[in-house]
Amino acid sequence: MGFDYEGNNNANNYSPYILTDLSISKPIGAGVVLSVIGQNIFNTNFGNGIARSVEYQGNAPIGAQILDNQFAYAIKNAQYGIIGPPPQTFYFTLSKQF
Repeated sequence: MGFDYEGNNNANNYSPYILTDLSISKPIGAGVVLSVIGQNIFNTNFGNGIARSVEYQGNAPIGAQILDNQFAYAIKNAQYGIIGPPPQTFYFTLSKQF
């Protein structure tokens, strides 16, 4: 089992997150090994689908309103990812040693 911690300022421009991978191999015969590999096994995502960008493209939106006949600007603290992590994927392999 492996963990990939993506901290602040990560490539996805998203708050810190963890991806979990798993690999299990078992001999099942003379020189034959069955392996099961899972990537992102808990299906971590940011609410965006494959090949779909997220609103604001990773930039915090700026809101404006008029207070006392002057514009007042505020930066909202939400941060959105540009690209989501890889989808949950499982592989099955059968290997034979010669």
